Amino acid sequence: MGQLWLAEDGAAPVFEAFVKENFAGDQAALDTTFDRLQRLFEQLDGHFTELRYELRLQTDLDRGPVQGFDEIFAGYEPAAHLTDDLFQNKIAL
Repeated sequence: MGQLWLAEDGAAPVFEAFVKENFAGDQAALDTTFDRLQRLFEQLDGHFTELRYELRLQTDLDRGPVQGFDEIFAGYEPAAHLTDDLFQNKIAL
């Protein structure tokens, strides 16, 4: 994980405190962390998939004339910055 920690994340003492606070040091903690993260990532992925579906309905299905804003919505990616956000708030670490 150290190679993913960036200078803007904080100096060495901040990194050390983060690791001490968040390290899953035994199997029970590791299992709990895995189960919760798996569920939450599945929720994120599912909701983003649902959003993509809704944003593209007018352009992907024959639902009448396509307006300019329909095409703009269809081109929008709601999860575009998710990875960056997860690293910025340190969940990805």
